[in-house]
Amino acid sequence: MSNFTRPTLPEILTRVSVDMDIVGGVDPTQYNAIIEGLKQALSGVSHGLHGHLDYLATQYHPYTAAGLSLKQYAAVYDITNIAATAAGGQVTFGGSNGAVIAAGTLLQSRYGVEYATLAEVTIVGGSALAAVQAVITGAAGNLAASEVLSLISPIAGVNASPTLTGDGLTGGADIEEEGDLQARYFRRVRNPVQGGSKSDYETWALEFPGVTRAWPVPLGMGDGTVVVYFMMDDTYSNGIPLTADATALFNYIDPLRPAGMSGLYVVPPIATPLNPTIALRPNNAAVRAAVEAQLAALILDEAAPEDGTGTGVLKLSHIREAISVAVGETDHSLTSPTANVTPATGHIVTLGTVTFTTL
Repeated sequence: MSNFTRPTLPEILTRVSVDMDIVGGVDPTQYNAIIEGLKQALSGVSHGLHGHLDYLATQYHPYTAAGLSLKQYAAVYDITNIAATAAGGQVTFGGSNGAVIAAGTLLQSRYGVEYATLAEVTIVGGSALAAVQAVITGAAGNLAASEVLSLISPIAGVNASPTLTGDGLTGGADIEEEGDLQARYFRRVRNPVQGGSKSDYETWALEFPGVTRAWPVPLGMGDGTVVVYFMMDDTYSNGIPLTADATALFNYIDPLRPAGMSGLYVVPPIATPLNPTIALRPNNAAVRAAVEAQLAALILDEAAPEDGTGTGVLKLSHIREAISVAVGETDHSLTSPTANVTPATGHIVTLGTVTFTTL
């Protein structure tokens, strides 16, 4: 949106007709194929140029810029789209001693995502530990430890299905969306770097692939310390990061923090699931989905790690309000919870299981 008002094509046609009449003495009431062609051509060109001016009017200000223009504004502050990353981790192959799994050996999940071993390993003592990485980038490559991988091509002496270790395959994140890039750019402009302020830690955390929310706590572990809680809402169903994610984020922030501080702690919050029981009218699939979406949005907007001062409290009145504004809801009764949801220190409210009954 800009203050520039683009004339419509009919308005331009009228202007050209008037100019031809006044300047060129062309009678607008007399049809002439050549004149009509010129009028249409000139008006069409003018309309296109006005369209380009309308586009430029939005691109010339950072608040409304999009696409390449937004990227150019952000690049002045060395801010670029956070690139997509590939999930990775370790798997354990079983099989006969001496069997070799070559680097680049392909495996596949039940979702069709392929993974490749990063280095050659040999089975010793009945097993071999191999690092693997998703062939594609993005969150689709993340795989829970309970999932199973299978060799795409059999290898003599090697079991077809290796076992995932630790937290599974983690670290995959999609390329940053334009709206998120814009938000980081605005945040950088509005919060200049101050050499290790609270806002600096939040900015650094949000620069890391997959991090969607972050809360620095100055002095969280005593004098000279900072605790950074963070969430990865687009990566995990409840948004709670894994230990491997915390380690990776620590390694990113550690070189950026001021020298000499006592300690940096990067900590995933502990989930306190909100499991509401709602008597709903009407109680149908569409309204239930709308209610769950509103509750998820509420938690995304208001939930925060509890630091002992009430920062993590989710108000009962806000829960009721979120249910009330769901599309299609005409009435409801919230059976549970019956009071504000207050997580323990270091915990954060997440959306658990919503139980619906008919009002």
